[in-house]
Amino acid sequence: MNQWSQIATQFKQNIKLFDRIDESELCKESSFQINYQMRNIKYKKQRPIEPDQPDPDECCGSGCQRCVLEVYYEKLEQYEKDLMEWLAEQDENEDDGKNEQS
Repeated sequence: MNQWSQIATQFKQNIKLFDRIDESELCKESSFQINYQMRNIKYKKQRPIEPDQPDPDECCGSGCQRCVLEVYYEKLEQYEKDLMEWLAEQDENEDDGKNEQS
């Protein structure tokens, strides 16, 4: 049997198997997989990374605009907001997991 005949035979067998599957069950399974994947994406959101504090000698002390310290404190403020959101999401995910197990 040549390669194309083998492929055709396998294809016909797959079609026969597919015809036996109840479509409603297939939809339920797909829906479950999608929900599971979405939950995993939510769980896998990375924890925010704290910005590196500049060295003391990086600021020239002349009061220039956009001082490295100003930039650092802006990034630090954003980090703290992002961290609070991330922690709240982690708590929600844990609560969802507990409710699903009940």
